[in-house]
Amino acid sequence: MLRLALFVTLPFLGLVSCRGERPPFNVLFISVDTLRADHLGCYGYERDTSPAIDRLASRSVRFDQALVQWPKTGPSICSIFTSTYGSTSGVLRSTGKIPVPQDHDVLAERLAEAGYETLAVVTNNCLSAQLGYDQGFNFFESVESQIGDFVTARALAVIRARKTTHPFFLWVHYLDPHASYRPPEKYADLFLDDELYRADTREPVPVATDPMTHGIGHIPLNAFHEGLDRVRDYVALYDSEIRFLDECVGELLDEMETDGLLENTLIVLTSDHGESLGDHAYYFRHGMLPYDDCVRVPLLIHVPGLRSGVIQEPTALLDLTPTILEALGVERAWQCEGSSVLSWLREGEARSPRPVFTESGVEENYAISVRKGRYKLIRYGDQRIKRRVDAQLGRRRSRRGGSPDGAPYELYDIHADPGETRDLFSRRPEIVEELRELLDPFVEQSYARAPSRGEGEIRISEEMAETLKELGYVEDG
Repeated sequence: MLRLALFVTLPFLGLVSCRGERPPFNVLFISVDTLRADHLGCYGYERDTSPAIDRLASRSVRFDQALVQWPKTGPSICSIFTSTYGSTSGVLRSTGKIPVPQDHDVLAERLAEAGYETLAVVTNNCLSAQLGYDQGFNFFESVESQIGDFVTARALAVIRARKTTHPFFLWVHYLDPHASYRPPEKYADLFLDDELYRADTREPVPVATDPMTHGIGHIPLNAFHEGLDRVRDYVALYDSEIRFLDECVGELLDEMETDGLLENTLIVLTSDHGESLGDHAYYFRHGMLPYDDCVRVPLLIHVPGLRSGVIQEPTALLDLTPTILEALGVERAWQCEGSSVLSWLREGEARSPRPVFTESGVEENYAISVRKGRYKLIRYGDQRIKRRVDAQLGRRRSRRGGSPDGAPYELYDIHADPGETRDLFSRRPEIVEELRELLDPFVEQSYARAPSRGEGEIRISEEMAETLKELGYVEDG
């Protein structure tokens, strides 16, 4: 009851008038699986993949450099809703096996205790009730269909069936455009043979023979389409999936607006991770490598009464839950490691930006990176992965100004080299030293608190295991 009283009496921190006449904001939280920021029009993409999302961006604050804390579905969503790193919560590496900690106060729990009706319609078995993602929800549905229009229909049915006048928190998670990139027929040929398609002259890629392949140097079997061995075909299908997904999101927003359900509603749209589309010889997978193709995601936040804009500074998705809670006047959860960026939304700029850390990989010694301003420093724990990537790319780092053979670090200037193709480790020692002062202590803390492999894992059903296998969630990423 104390927390409910706090919800009623706390001011909305500058988002409403001092008289406090505005009712509490609703919250619509849309997460899209496997969505790269740089494949959306509002982030500068050439193809017309996202007209509906672009419209939302035009009336939102768009975060240009939003970064996940672990580029896998379960670890990333857990990180968002608990505001903790994977090494803290234990939800890391083994997607679909480690549940959300019961003692963590997730976003839905905080809002339910504050009087919100909490509703979720999600697809992807990584986010099942069995794994604890239903914590705090009055209604939680893990839909069987993985197709976006079905998810939209169920979300609309659920929100329209509400019988209370309480403010709502609705989480909708779409699986499109996850591999195997099979858009509905009317979208399938949308981007085949366009200018971008014809400009991609990359050589054919071999197909994996082992279903446990990591996707480095091969097209993994869960993504493979018979007769297709060129990256451009898969990118075109991926973009077609985004266009279909965009239509589903657009329908959700339009119908909720028509029903009057978006008045006074805070809207968040983001993704759990991106997707490597041949970047760094990593094909149609995510989670293994620490590069921005998998780590950088879209982030749009629409707050009623606030102007739209763009935040250029790197931002952690870890900060989303503290931001939402502060905007609603709800006390933050005890375990939060992120910080609210509500002041950035109000002021339209990132004052006092913070370094952003990301963990990635599946081995015991996973990679960790830090981003500060335009520079990103990566420290590989298991250098076998790094050597595997270098071998595929034919890189000899010591001849290119990069890190010498055997060094675990890589340094990139993201502004000048967004594809992270030019390692500056040997050329910018002063930047390396500055970022190592941030990264090395974080690495030590991360490894020290992370559970051992297998610790905390639960036995999942055979049906769930089969679904995860079809999605490519296997032990090596």
